[in-house]
Amino acid sequence: MGRQEPWTARPPRHSPLGHVGLHRFDAGRADHLRQLFPEHAGHVGKREEGAGELQFGDGKYPLRRNDFLYLPAGIGHGLSNAGRAPLKVIVMGFKLAAAPTGDSLSKPQIANTDDVKKQVVGNHPPSTLYQLMIGDVHSTRDKIAAAHILTSLFIMEFEPGGTNFPHHHDSAEKIYLVLDGSGDMVADVGMDGVEGRHPARAGDAYFFRLNCTVGFYASKDPAPKARILAVRSRYPFSKEID
Repeated sequence: MGRQEPWTARPPRHSPLGHVGLHRFDAGRADHLRQLFPEHAGHVGKREEGAGELQFGDGKYPLRRNDFLYLPAGIGHGLSNAGRAPLKVIVMGFKLAAAPTGDSLSKPQIANTDDVKKQVVGNHPPSTLYQLMIGDVHSTRDKIAAAHILTSLFIMEFEPGGTNFPHHHDSAEKIYLVLDGSGDMVADVGMDGVEGRHPARAGDAYFFRLNCTVGFYASKDPAPKARILAVRSRYPFSKEID
């Protein structure tokens, strides 16, 4: 689906993803602090002069372009923009059935793409490079390993004509948000998804249900390179993540 800013979407009721949206903060704007039980993740988007600040509990934390945030459940938080240009943040909230046991996080976890290398992952082709930003508490490869329902949040950068190979997940849902560039989004039943290719461009967002074929074929245009923000979350009652 194409999106005009700002926007918010709510997946099906049974999904562990409570909501996802692009929030725009004009100069001087702040949102209210709130106690939110679901865990949250965020991505600070492109801006020129926006001066973002996160208030988390009693602390204040400066934000810059391409920061990624993980906010544990149960602690009040808010965002503000003290700059002169709009501040844009992609926000995702994930449902938790119960408070995590042994979760000792008292501060937000913040990482920037400048500090995370681009790499080939698993059996995916070398035409796609990954920046692994946030994973669950068991992750050994992500920059931030702190989440519970969210299992993987990363950026994919595609060479012209590149792909991540269509595939599916037996125990997880996904969201793809096209940040830059264009290509064909794969969203269909079956393993290869050949019949389910849909033209996609920057700003388009896709929600992939359990077992839906998911993938992307980048345009052959040399610039701009296609970049996708991808989010994978554990499906209810699922114990294994494929």
